[in-house]
Amino acid sequence: MPPTVPPDYLERLDRAVGLVRGGASQLEAARACGISQGRLSEYLRGVVAREDIQRYVERCQRIRERRQLESKLGRLRRACQDVLRRAYRNVCRNARLDLAFPCRVVFLDDLHVPFTDWDVVRAVIEREGGADCLIMFEAVNFDAFSRFDQTYLSDPSQEETIAAGLFELLAGSFAKVVCGQSNHMLRPVKRITRELRPEEQEYVLQRLLTVYDRMADLGIVRIDSPLIQIGDAVFGHYDRSLLTPGATVRRMRERVEAYADQFGFRLPVRAFFTGHTHRISQTPVFGGSGYLYEAGCATHLPPYSLDHARSGPWGGYRMACGYGVAQFDRHGRIDLTESRVVHLGWARLPDVAR
Repeated sequence: MPPTVPPDYLERLDRAVGLVRGGASQLEAARACGISQGRLSEYLRGVVAREDIQRYVERCQRIRERRQLESKLGRLRRACQDVLRRAYRNVCRNARLDLAFPCRVVFLDDLHVPFTDWDVVRAVIEREGGADCLIMFEAVNFDAFSRFDQTYLSDPSQEETIAAGLFELLAGSFAKVVCGQSNHMLRPVKRITRELRPEEQEYVLQRLLTVYDRMADLGIVRIDSPLIQIGDAVFGHYDRSLLTPGATVRRMRERVEAYADQFGFRLPVRAFFTGHTHRISQTPVFGGSGYLYEAGCATHLPPYSLDHARSGPWGGYRMACGYGVAQFDRHGRIDLTESRVVHLGWARLPDVAR
């Protein structure tokens, strides 16, 4: 039954009957009132009663409302699917790193070239050099592409030059070096998509090649994900800074466990390592099933961190230098007694005299 019957069908029918009684033909009256000539004829001949037509109109109205609701739900469902599709468009669904177990993994995050504290880097190499794998995320600050005004770099292109030297040092000190994605490393891509004209995009892409091509030349593995799983541990650069020690990595754990299928992770995960917070903490998971680690940083105090620390809750926040260590057995299970975070002191201003 067609759902195109208007809700005022009975009123139109009455008007059509009046036109017919006034001398108009049934065809003219039906066209003038927008109703069916056959239904008008049936009504005039008494084949259908007014109650029958009323039930017909109500039934058509219910069909129309149901189809409208289905149409709205369909549009809502498609809109939700589109949001999810865009949200997970760039998620790496194979963010697992396969290593030969047993192995030792060093997590050195927040290097922030050009603010890297080279004393920290050298200390990590001296202590852990030769480990099976080094994981890092926030390698380069990319302040030249920041949406904030940066006035403290006289030559922003030096970021890429210094980064190339850092990559050479790390690649020569560890059996395998892996670089994941992070908020600073995404700055150039965001700048390209948001602001730049096509000719500027070409310039930016050439600038990026000096960093990413050097990574490829050195055999550094790039994984386009802020979370990487090795065995039953996840290493990440979780882009939230919560003041309570361990709160940031707890939030990261919740995200990993909720979206493990999106990242291609295997559950359960017994250890979570995160950077981004620039502090050191080691917190047991409730129930004793694992540990949450904040791995500190390998950077001097950058200018913007001093601005953040002048007032408010961040005033008592101290940046800790350090790194994380994860020891895996031959089955790929993390040894929680051997895995830890290492405190190497507090982040400090660079000694310009050196």
